Amino acid sequence: MSNIFSPELSAFWERSQAAFDSALRTFLSSSISPYGESVDKLKNLDDAVAYALGIDSEAKPGKHIRPMLCLLCSHFLGNTSGDAMPFALAIEIMHNFTLVHDDIEDQDDWRRGRPSVWKKHGFDQGINIGDFMQNLVYRCLLQSQTTLSIAQTLRLCQLMTNTIEMTIRGQTLDMNARKQQIKMDEYMKIVTYKTGYCLAAPLVAGAIIAGADETTQATLTQIGLALGPLFQIRDDVIDLTANKGRAEIGSDIREGKRSVLVAIACDRAPQTQTQKLLQILDTPRMENTTDEILWCRDLFDQCGAFEQAKVMCDQLSTQMFENLDKLPRSLSAPLSEVIDYLRKRNA
Repeated sequence: MSNIFSPELSAFWERSQAAFDSALRTFLSSSISPYGESVDKLKNLDDAVAYALGIDSEAKPGKHIRPMLCLLCSHFLGNTSGDAMPFALAIEIMHNFTLVHDDIEDQDDWRRGRPSVWKKHGFDQGINIGDFMQNLVYRCLLQSQTTLSIAQTLRLCQLMTNTIEMTIRGQTLDMNARKQQIKMDEYMKIVTYKTGYCLAAPLVAGAIIAGADETTQATLTQIGLALGPLFQIRDDVIDLTANKGRAEIGSDIREGKRSVLVAIACDRAPQTQTQKLLQILDTPRMENTTDEILWCRDLFDQCGAFEQAKVMCDQLSTQMFENLDKLPRSLSAPLSEVIDYLRKRNA
């Protein structure tokens, strides 16, 4: 995706992607335990972590948006030493361990065009794999103490702890919304917690590592908390226009997910149609038919949900661009390119 950016950002993106991929593989290849002794690689654990992170031999390269945001912020705020790599590794592992558990909780069989971790390795192993990955997050963060101050390392650990907590709260709200009619304010709270904090964290971490002031960190937090909902709204739309790497379009409907399109339809559609929509959403996923998926998509189209989702993305983009003006030009210019890409993405 580097070729969609300006030459300077494209060069940085390509270089950083390669460095991140190499650092991630090196980190996971270590055969030394936390206690210093050599340990054997375990089937259904070490291989499963590589699978979950998409770096096994059969995986397609990922976009790694979250670690790239961390590396970008640190670099364009003046830190070019590579000190941001431990947090970049940590946020990618953190994001993916939540996906491992998400897929179990949602009974999702597919992730990125192939079986999800629990579907490949089993339900029990899936829980264990996610738990292990959560521990790896903090092993990554502790690597920061070799190049950063103790205060910076503690701040990064605190940031990650808060991010994990808010993400889990968002997942709880998401699960609580099952079999309920959802309002837009409820939807926005879910996606801000579940996605916003996970996208704000790498931006703020990059600033912490670069020694940026509190005002810059606060501004980046606000950008991230708007970027998260924008990212999720695009995901909700892509689910019915592409397939997000799953077996077919409409996976969110089969899952019963209360997406932005559902929230808009619940607000705009006649009661009889809303009731039918909720009935389809609450049908066990294996019992949903293709005709039902297409009926939902037609309903969303008729009530202007796709158009309203675009309006919401544009509004969130405007909010972010206003905050970008408060940042140093060295960072605001490349970050605006990334935001524009995420606003328009189709995969």
